[in-house]
Amino acid sequence: MQLTKDFTLEELTRTDTGVVNIPGEAEKEKLLCLATYILQPIRERWGGLIVTSGFRCPALNAQVGGVAASQHVKGEAADFIAHDASLDDVFKWIVNGSGSRFGQCIRE
Repeated sequence: MQLTKDFTLEELTRTDTGVVNIPGEAEKEKLLCLATYILQPIRERWGGLIVTSGFRCPALNAQVGGVAASQHVKGEAADFIAHDASLDDVFKWIVNGSGSRFGQCIRE
């Protein structure tokens, strides 16, 4: 399912753990917002991103050691690696230059 020009639902739910990771309708709507308003602008500004963790169903979240209240479980978070930019530069742009509205931006 295509969410934006560059993001699919499959990209934001991918896992290699063997856990079936299927979001509900509410989580799909939040993933659409995440892709549209946060991730797509980052990809357009910085180029290639590899999403390393997007939506996590409760079983997957528990398996990877996520906290129960993780925004990943709600479809409101994505961890990623930037191909051609430093994570510091991307982080600074998200926080200070992107104009994106977000609850939190964690640089790990």
